[in-house]
Amino acid sequence: VVQIHDPQCQLCLALQKETRQALGSLDGDRPDYVIADIRTDKGLRFANKHGAKHVTLLLFDKTGKLRQVINGQHGSSELRLAFQRLVAR
Repeated sequence: VVQIHDPQCQLCLALQKETRQALGSLDGDRPDYVIADIRTDKGLRFANKHGAKHVTLLLFDKTGKLRQVINGQHGSSELRLAFQRLVAR
């Protein structure tokens, strides 16, 4: 799970909190969680490569294939379901 993140964006911070809660509530395997800070060159390049704007989660499978894009703020229960589907693949 890669979060496209702007540390000065309140929606991004809220999504980060919900994502961490969702990941923390998972039993068994958990996906890795990485922040791509769009205020850094590396983070911005990554976001641009995937056509993603801030307040976005990119869900990659174990082989590195992009499986789902979640745009906008979502609650931890909804994210938890998406993460469970991701690790079940």
